[in-house]
Amino acid sequence: MRILTLILCLLLLLVFHVMVIARIVRRFIKVPCPHQFVRLIENPVRRVLFGPEKVLNRAGILPGMRILELGPGGGFLTVEVANIVGEQGIVCCIDIQPEMIKTLRKKAKKLGLEERILEVVGDASYLPYPDRSFDIAYMVAVLGEIPEQRRAIREIWRMLKNGGTLSITEILPDPDYSLPRTVRRLCEGMGFKHVSTRGNLFCYTSNFIKGD
Repeated sequence: MRILTLILCLLLLLVFHVMVIARIVRRFIKVPCPHQFVRLIENPVRRVLFGPEKVLNRAGILPGMRILELGPGGGFLTVEVANIVGEQGIVCCIDIQPEMIKTLRKKAKKLGLEERILEVVGDASYLPYPDRSFDIAYMVAVLGEIPEQRRAIREIWRMLKNGGTLSITEILPDPDYSLPRTVRRLCEGMGFKHVSTRGNLFCYTSNFIKGD
């Protein structure tokens, strides 16, 4: 038992040091999560600890809504969202990596959701959508990967409907993890109104509303 405890402590210590090093590096080099990590991102353990249902419930996604997902990766949450919004809704996904979009497109086609999930390669700081196009925009463990965060939040404000929701989820041990107060300061500084923060420091979701 003592040996097992010691091994666990050593593993936690190793993870902590890796996180510290990664955060130091990421302060100077902001790049998206490599597409080769898709399988790691969608592993069963992550699904159990930070399940899609929990995150999407916090975001307030409902049938018939028009949703924007920033940084969908391989579609860890996208398929769940498409099932929630149903045939009357739509999920638009934007990712800067063509490989991620290609993976997501294959998944959507395989599940017969290609008409409900629309994927595009693009930059979160220059969203290719008309003004007031969406009910909800959300991102999960993505904010820290965006170099021009203020511009991206301003773009989200532009294409959200009045009263629309921006939902940001952060998860440890993501090396780009942002504290709740940091996210709130950023979004309120761009005109959003903070509505709620749910969860804990290991996995929380902050929701913001666009006013008139």
